[in-house]
Amino acid sequence: MIELIVIGTSAGGVDILNKLATAFAKTNHLKVAVVIHLAPEGPNLIPSLMGDHCALKVKEAEPGEPMQNDTIYVAPSDYHLCIEPNHILTLSSEEPLNFSRPSIDVLFDSAAYAYGNKVMGILLTGANHDGAAGLKTIQKMGGVTVVQNPSDAEWDVMPKSALQIMTPDFVLTTEEIINKIKSICSEGSIYARE
Repeated sequence: MIELIVIGTSAGGVDILNKLATAFAKTNHLKVAVVIHLAPEGPNLIPSLMGDHCALKVKEAEPGEPMQNDTIYVAPSDYHLCIEPNHILTLSSEEPLNFSRPSIDVLFDSAAYAYGNKVMGILLTGANHDGAAGLKTIQKMGGVTVVQNPSDAEWDVMPKSALQIMTPDFVLTTEEIINKIKSICSEGSIYARE
C-alpha cells in the first residue's frame, strides 16, 4: 500500500498542482509532500492555491513536524524539505542542488529511504534536471515512479531528464496521473480500474 506520495515540479507546475489537488480524498493512510521551485523572496502561495481545490489539509512544512495522514506538505521557498526515517520533516538551507532550493532530488532521496516500497514519486513539468536522480533512487528502493508524459508537460526538460536515466513504472498524462491518485485514495493501489 502506498503511504506517501512525493511530487516534484518547476516551470508550469502551479497549474498542474491545482489539477492534481482535486484528485486527493481522505484516506487515513496517505501523506503527500510537494516541492515546486519558487523564487526565494515573497510568500509561498502554493498551500492556499492547492487548498482551494483539495479535500486534504494543505500546509507549508515546518521543521520537526511529524507527518500526518491526509495532509499535503509543501516545501517553503528557499529551504530543502527532507523526510527523516522516523517520518519527521526537516528543513535545510544547505547549498542549492541542480540550482534549486528547495530541490526535488533532496525530497525524493529522503522519501525513498524513509518509506521504501511504500512511496510513489511523481515528476512533472519543469525546465531543469532536478528530480531525475531522486526518482531513480525511489525506484532503486522499491517505490513506484511516475513521470509526466513530456508531450503533456508545459515544459518537457524535467520529464525528459528522468526518461534519459531510467525507465519509470508509468509515463502518464495529467488526466492519467489524476486517475492514479484517485485509485490510491480509494483502494491504496496504483492500479486504477479501467
